[in-house]
Amino acid sequence: MIEKIIVTNHLGDTITMEMRFPESSGFLIRSVGGLGPSKAEINQMEVSVLDGSFFNSSRVVSKDITLELGFLEEPTIETVRQKSYKYFPIKKPVKLEIVTSNRTAYIYGHVESNEPNIFSKQQTTIIVIKCQSAYFLASDSGNVFFGSLNPVFEFPFSNESLVDPLINFGDIVYETSHNIYYTGDADVGMVFNIHSSGLVSGLTIYKPAAGQSISLDSAIITSITGADISAGDDIILSTIVGGKYVKLIRGGIEYNILNALGKFPNWFKLERGDNLFSYSATLGETYLQFGISFNIVYEGM
Repeated sequence: MIEKIIVTNHLGDTITMEMRFPESSGFLIRSVGGLGPSKAEINQMEVSVLDGSFFNSSRVVSKDITLELGFLEEPTIETVRQKSYKYFPIKKPVKLEIVTSNRTAYIYGHVESNEPNIFSKQQTTIIVIKCQSAYFLASDSGNVFFGSLNPVFEFPFSNESLVDPLINFGDIVYETSHNIYYTGDADVGMVFNIHSSGLVSGLTIYKPAAGQSISLDSAIITSITGADISAGDDIILSTIVGGKYVKLIRGGIEYNILNALGKFPNWFKLERGDNLFSYSATLGETYLQFGISFNIVYEGM
């Protein structure tokens, strides 16, 4: 059940339209269209000598969100109607955050139209928002770290020195594999955040269940940056569709090391359910700290 819709306009002004308490905003949500999965376009190839057709490709089209809002006397209907122009300005970008009983997600779009029926007995308006995305993004993004922190600090304790760091609050346990249980509806790319505390060579990332891997060529990294992966280096690898890149940051300088992946890299995606990832290196594997960040994507609310 939809509980409320939070609208943020291009100026950062926000209004919350609650289903149960419409008087808090002045807007009565009468209906909302476009909250379900978008339509898919299926491309098929007909062959003259065979019955039926062959599947060629498919894509999901972008969303259109349609809001039908009623105006309450808060303080007057005219005031609320004019307030809709502020929060749904024509051709301007807006953010819609939809809160349901078990999901909270958002989507961006541009207002195509805001058409009130001013001379009706019960004034309402129909607002159409053209969204570029086909999916909703969960308000909470995912972040995982390959490892854990084991607490070791206990009371009572003894500190024999006021100079040397003798007290250990916890031990970081590094792991070379980690499973991500993805709860989204649609496959999504991710960003790998890799930090090195020493010399590393021959780094490879795996998704074993899919038989996929991504390797970084040490020779190419050296030719681009002047040295292989070294202490203090950060590597950021994105597999997000429309935003794929591989960067190495060293001493505040950013290098594009996309060529180090080779010609046909496997761009990993998270699929619904379990997704096991692991990594290895021919040299300095224990110097690596691995993290993955990703968005949770929903087809509909």
